[in-house]
Amino acid sequence: MVNRDEIDQAVLAFDRLKMFEHRARRRSQPSFVGIGPGRAGSTSLYKLLRQHPQVFLPAVKEINYFGFRSRVDARPWGMTFDEYQTYFIGAPERAVCGEISPSYFILPEALREIHGWLPQCKILCGLRHPVDRLVSHYKYHRAQHGFDSFDAFIGNARQDFAEIDHPRLAHHWFKPVRILASSLYARPIAQCLSLFGAARVHVYLFEDFVERPECAAGIQEFLEVAATPIAVEKINPSPAPDRTLSIGADNWRWLLEVFEEDLARARALLGSGLERYARLDDAPARLGFEAS
Repeated sequence: MVNRDEIDQAVLAFDRLKMFEHRARRRSQPSFVGIGPGRAGSTSLYKLLRQHPQVFLPAVKEINYFGFRSRVDARPWGMTFDEYQTYFIGAPERAVCGEISPSYFILPEALREIHGWLPQCKILCGLRHPVDRLVSHYKYHRAQHGFDSFDAFIGNARQDFAEIDHPRLAHHWFKPVRILASSLYARPIAQCLSLFGAARVHVYLFEDFVERPECAAGIQEFLEVAATPIAVEKINPSPAPDRTLSIGADNWRWLLEVFEEDLARARALLGSGLERYARLDDAPARLGFEAS
């Protein structure tokens, strides 16, 4: 049952914030954007930063403005940059504002638009072991992509791989090849470094984020906010190992080759930090699926 009184109060509160914003002639906008791919801890990062007294994040986690909703002709979900800024109404004057939208990671136009509108913005990018991330994404969105067989899922991605960056597939979020794209790190990293410069790009690993408190401290240091001990909460954890998952030897070899080539390019860009992903072929034993 919809509570009409709560809706009315929410609308009135929004109106009051809008009037305050116009009177103050102040428009807040992000000074950082989290772009890490889905199933790599973006929700945990959001929950952590929302607790920091110096950080302001909108109530909506994934605004998905740049490269997607910025198409104002694509109503009803398109919006202008001024409309996008209303998500940051109510931010304290000295707060470090940011937003987190994993879709930006696989939308090349998104990063260009972020740089165009927010050239001094900082970029936070959390990565995860590419096989782990892919398997987690496959299991988490199984209902959306419609594949009960992991081998068939990879086979479909392999079939479409030559068109992985084709504009017509850009917003096909659950198509296997686009889910695979979120485990390919070299292109987004190269684009971030080229647009924003190394000093304004912070790449961290999901595994460190959930295991090592110093990783969260490093993120706070990057954002230039006070070091505040906040526990990392695991949100939307991957389903338990599924022994029914399997992938054929041919598709497995192809997948390993794709990831090995991409990781080699990513390591060359970053210099260090991806050593943890040196082993890819041990993923089946760790994750509980068969590759034969």
